Amino acid sequence: MKNNLDELRSTLESIRAAKYPDIPAEVISAIIDVQNQNQNDPARRQRETQKLIIQYSNQIKADGGDEQ
Repeated sequence: MKNNLDELRSTLESIRAAKYPDIPAEVISAIIDVQNQNQNDPARRQRETQKLIIQYSNQIKADGGDEQ
């Protein structure tokens, strides 16, 4: 399981870095952790993932948003 999880992290990090560099790696890592820790509880997995995304979104807003 660990090797599969490490491979998933590596793949998602490559995609994030290439296509979505403004998203912090920590956000993706936290989502992976929540998904992995709640494999047997889909409702909790979804709820916890949504919390992470909302926290990240709120942080963006607090930091002034995407000012390109």
